[in-house]
Amino acid sequence: MTDGVDDARDPGRRSFLRQAAVALSALSVPLAACRGDGGAGEESDRALQEELAGELLDALADAVLPSEIGAGGRTEAADGFRAWLDDFEPVAELTHDYGSQAVHYGPEDPGPRWSSQLAALELVARRREDAGFAELPADDRRRLVRRRVPEPPGEAAGRGLPGNPAEAEHVAVGLLAWFYGRPEAADLGYRARIGRFTCRPLEQSGERPAPLSEGDAAAAVRRESAAPRSRRTAARPEPAS
Repeated sequence: MTDGVDDARDPGRRSFLRQAAVALSALSVPLAACRGDGGAGEESDRALQEELAGELLDALADAVLPSEIGAGGRTEAADGFRAWLDDFEPVAELTHDYGSQAVHYGPEDPGPRWSSQLAALELVARRREDAGFAELPADDRRRLVRRRVPEPPGEAAGRGLPGNPAEAEHVAVGLLAWFYGRPEAADLGYRARIGRFTCRPLEQSGERPAPLSEGDAAAAVRRESAAPRSRRTAARPEPAS
């Protein structure tokens, strides 16, 4: 989570956390467990709800992202996902097909839907386990998430993660789709420095990618999360077969 100075410099940085805080408030998620001094009114409640929302996203990332990137890598990935979502441009005009004049637009902002789902994870955890979602062991968090993720209907079943994370029905699926769409995820999957979306020198084109050394994947996540943020627009959905 970022500190107050960073938030003041970038008012939009915590927009997703604000949405999630509103969802937590709407579902009447109790704050007694995370309040140390009995509270100090409405403003204190808002701050606590936002802090809890950040903890929920971190706890979700810790439960569903690969163990190979380490706890620090999963936290950095959660920060990167949050930054991507805060910069997301809803219903953005997409790149035209070559030679086509048809205009296509991307999906709506998934933030409000995903915020309510984070709030629901917290509420269900408290009702089922008498503990906050972030307080549960990782295995229990994964079980709870599986219960909440809807099964894809009909032909969509078995297709895997959506190509565009914003099209995911659940925040856990969106987080996974965002992570596995990144170059370091391909490196991690093949245990090699593939460098997806990058160009290798021509003289290296026939060589096999170098093996991935220990810690490379986590380091790549950190580098990407620390990179300057730019406006992200939605990728065009793949046409249905």
